[in-house]
Amino acid sequence: MRKVYIRIALPLIFVCLNFNAFAGIWTGQRSTNAPQHQMLASQDQTSAPNSPIDDAVDVNARDKDGNPPLHLAAQKGDIEHCELLIRKGADVNAINKLGNTPLMLSAGSGHVDICELLIDNGANVNAKIMNGWSILHEAATLGHKDVCELLINKGAIVNAKDKEGNTPLQYAAGTGQKDVCELLIRKGANVNAKDHDNFTPLHYAAMLGHKNCCELLISKGAKINAIGVKELSPLHIAALAGQKDTCELLIHKGAKVNAKTKSGETPMELAFEKGHKDIVALLKAHGAK
Repeated sequence: MRKVYIRIALPLIFVCLNFNAFAGIWTGQRSTNAPQHQMLASQDQTSAPNSPIDDAVDVNARDKDGNPPLHLAAQKGDIEHCELLIRKGADVNAINKLGNTPLMLSAGSGHVDICELLIDNGANVNAKIMNGWSILHEAATLGHKDVCELLINKGAIVNAKDKEGNTPLQYAAGTGQKDVCELLIRKGANVNAKDHDNFTPLHYAAMLGHKNCCELLISKGAKINAIGVKELSPLHIAALAGQKDTCELLIHKGAKVNAKTKSGETPMELAFEKGHKDIVALLKAHGAK
């Protein structure tokens, strides 16, 4: 079971690593090797542009990390420079070395005003990086509800899948973003979407102990006994991960306490293997064998 537990956790670990990489794009340690990069680096977020861009300057020039100035301004939240750069011909769909567009970076930082500006000037709301991670995946995972709503209203695919088969709802559920989950579901997200291991949003929420997300998903039609790889149900996953409160909820909502995995293990046996005595007692109290 350890391998299965690691496999379901890996996409969420990627979320953290992916965002940390994005966040590192704007730091004082980055080199700025063009005049327009230097202009952005020299000003704080609240100041208006005080250095005009000469027509001869290439506004799409890149620093050593492949970032044009618009990427830096978009993530920094500098709408004045974004507007200026776009007027001067900056490519709103340019990608850096990580495959990120300015819209991906502004969405990940929660800058809804800049997102709207970029989209209104032609930014692709369904752009993806190499692993199939979309802009909506990014905003949903980080809990930027207003950005998610804007993206969807502008045409973002609510059930877009990355290369692991995960939708924005799976990541939002796995990171405990209840408000975002509600929005995605209202906009048509599939509450029973499956990744390549047949894990649903409920599996993700159960594993991480996001009881409020589990309640929401179940109320919206999530299958409580959905079967993933190795025939693991959400209750198996919650028991394995030591999520007692989530186990209680799942049992109360009708989860099968004696469901067996492909290798014949019940949720109680998985909890016992991991030393979760409180969950073993809980399951026994509800008829587990």
